[in-house]
Amino acid sequence: MKVIELDGMNLEVTHHKLSNGLKVVVAPVPYKTNYMITYGVRYGSIGTKFTCGKDKYIVPDGVAHFLEHKLFESSEGEGPFAFYSKTGSHCNAATTYHNTRYYCMGSSHFAENLKYLLKFVNEPYFTHENVEKEKGIIEEELKMYMDQAEYALEMKLRDNLYHTSNRRIDIGGSIESINQITEKDLYDAYHAFYTPSNMFLIVVGCVSVEDT
Repeated sequence: MKVIELDGMNLEVTHHKLSNGLKVVVAPVPYKTNYMITYGVRYGSIGTKFTCGKDKYIVPDGVAHFLEHKLFESSEGEGPFAFYSKTGSHCNAATTYHNTRYYCMGSSHFAENLKYLLKFVNEPYFTHENVEKEKGIIEEELKMYMDQAEYALEMKLRDNLYHTSNRRIDIGGSIESINQITEKDLYDAYHAFYTPSNMFLIVVGCVSVEDT
C-alpha cells in the first residue's frame, strides 16, 4: 500500500490497487464522527461509442445517467434508499461527462454499508418493464433542469462551443434519446465499463485502513 502525506493537514491517504484491478483510496480523519464512501466507474455521458472485446457498440445519449438511475433498482424488492434509511445513513449518485459515482454517508454500520454499496452497484437488474417505467422519471428530471435559466444558458453555450464533442449534449441525454434506450443498451454499457479495473473506491472520515 502506498501512503501519501497531505502537507499542512496532518492527514495520510492510503492508496492500494487490489488484485482484481480496483483502486482503493482510504483517508482516515481522526476528528470526524462520520464517513463517506464513494464507489465510482470511469464511464460518463460522453461514452456513447465504445468497443468491448471484438464488438463495437453505439448507444443513445444519456445511457450513463440512465444506468445510474437503474442500479438503484433491486431484484430483491428492498432498494438502497430503504436499506440505508434503516441506519440513518444516506445514499445517492451522480453522473458527469467522464464518470459515475455512487456514494453513501453515515456515522455507524460502516462495514454493512460498504458491503451493500458494492453489492447493489455490482448486481444490475434491468427489465423491459422497469426500463420503460424509468423513462418518464428521467424525462421529468430533464424538463426540471431546463426550467432553470442558468442551466438552460449553459447548455446553449455548450451547444455553440462544441461542434462534434458529446460535451455539447446534456449529461442526461434528450427526451428523444432516452426513449430509444433499451435494457440491452444498459447491459452492453454496464459490462463494458463496470469492471474492477475501471472502477475506484474512496473512503473518507472516521474509518481505518485495516477495516476498509
